[in-house]
This record gives sequence, structure tokens and C-alpha cells, in this order.
Amino acid sequence: MKLFVFPLTTTQSVFYCHRTAHTALARSKPRLDEKFIQKAAETWKNWESSSVTWQKKTVQAGNYFLEKIPYNEWSFRSVPSMSTIHRRKDLSAAISSLSLTPSTSPDTLITSSSSPEVQLVTLPAVSYEAVTVEKLQPTDLVPIPLAYPSSLLTSTQIANHFGSLARQSIGLYKKNCLWTLLLSPLTLPLALLPVMPNLPGIYLLFRSFANFKAMQGAQHLDYLINDNHVDYCPEPIIDRSYQNQKQAVTNSNEAVKEKESVLLDVDTIDPMLEELGIPEFSPELHRALRQAIESVTKLNSSP
Repeated sequence: MKLFVFPLTTTQSVFYCHRTAHTALARSKPRLDEKFIQKAAETWKNWESSSVTWQKKTVQAGNYFLEKIPYNEWSFRSVPSMSTIHRRKDLSAAISSLSLTPSTSPDTLITSSSSPEVQLVTLPAVSYEAVTVEKLQPTDLVPIPLAYPSSLLTSTQIANHFGSLARQSIGLYKKNCLWTLLLSPLTLPLALLPVMPNLPGIYLLFRSFANFKAMQGAQHLDYLINDNHVDYCPEPIIDRSYQNQKQAVTNSNEAVKEKESVLLDVDTIDPMLEELGIPEFSPELHRALRQAIESVTKLNSSP
């Protein structure tokens, strides 16, 4: 897995967790909740092109509410729970003794057809439970890379902001998960209506599940950042997308004398994500930018 950070404004940034091809999964087959999400996504896509009136209106209303979900929640939901992936052990010493060259991705190694020894070397995966039992230190594991624009952010700013945000968000998402779950049975009488499914109940269950996933993501990110499992890697591709910006990002808890301004240009989002190999993050990054612009407009228009 790999983390990416994108500044939105001079005080707001969004992150995304990408599961690389070599991410060590805890199980080879998809879990039940992952199958459910895939099925729900397929159903939603079918409804978007449906000629049935109530399905089209449901999609329109659903998209409106999805647009209002804070972008931080989408970010935390992109982080897999600690139970679904394994971490790679760091074999730097063994690699050095065999004169092997690590690749730019910490999840794998460069292999060469002319070197059979290299092809035989793989990084062993270990569960987080085993990390605790074996008392492995961060230096015993391959760090999680985090790509960021060094012209606008520092690694210290990222660690302080997202480390604090993750820790504070755990309780919030837990509370939201419980409330929406407790409210969902109140919609059961609507299930008796023969015209359409119990949409309010479905929405409440979706929000409960979404908050649960965000809570798990926040717990994982809290562990990674605050226990020093992250390798902060300046990314030139992201920097180039902000090349016209001269303002650095300010910590949100610092006093800001000047008005907050938007840093990310909407026209650079898709080309940048394509070059980074994460085009799937485009809808979420566009949504985050729209929310950031809206908040900046309200803030700067206030007396």
C-alpha cells in the first residue's frame, strides 16, 4: 500500500491510500463485506442508467447526500483495516548481503532474468497480530511510503496534521456508526410498502458501515503515523501540478493572518492522477476540492 497527500488550500489537505499490486492481503478471497460493496456498486451503476423513475430519483438524491460527506471520511475509508492486510518484513540486511537492489516500491524487489538469486527472494508477510506477539519494531518492517509535494508541505506538517486528525476521528466515526445503526430499525415499517425498497433504512445502514470503515482506517493511519511506520517521499509529479503556487501550506491550528486560498487547479487533477497511476481517486479528489472551495468561499466572505 502507498499513501498520497494533496494540498487543497493553504490550510486543508486530503490523503488517499492506494493498494499496490504487491500489497500482502490477509486472505486471498474477497471478504463478505467486500462482495457486498461490489454488488452495491453494480446495482447503483445500473440504477444510474435505469428508465424506472424511482430508481433515477434515488440516484439523484443519493448523489446529493454523497456529495455532502466530508472528504476526510472518504480518505479514511480508503485505508484498509489492520485485519485485512499483512506487513512486509524488512530484509535489508539479506538484500545487502546478496547485492540485491530494492525497487522504488517497498512492497516488492526488482527482479532480473539474469539473476536467479533475485527471483527467489520475496519479502515475507506478517500480520499485525504477529507484529505485536513478536514485538517487531518499525525498523523490522518495510515502511509505508507516503508521497507528497515537498514544495508545499513538510513531513513534520503531514505527521502532525494527519496523526492528530486520525486519532481524533476514531471516536467521531465510532459514535456516528452506533447512532446510524440504532436509528435504522425505526425505518422497518417502510419495508412493508410494496412500491419500493426501504431506502431510508438502506441509507442508514450504509452510513453505519461507512463510518465503521472510516473508524478502522483512522485506527490504522493513527498506528502508522504515530508509531513511525511511514516513509515520507517527496513526489515530483505532485510538485509539478502545483508549480504555479508560491504559497506554502500552513498548519490549521496556526494563526492565519492572510485569507485562505485554493492551491489545487481542477484541470490538473486527472492528468496528475493518471501519471501517478491512481486514476480511481479522481471522483474523490474532485469532490474534496469542491468542498474545500465552498468552505474557503464562506470563510473569506464572512466579516
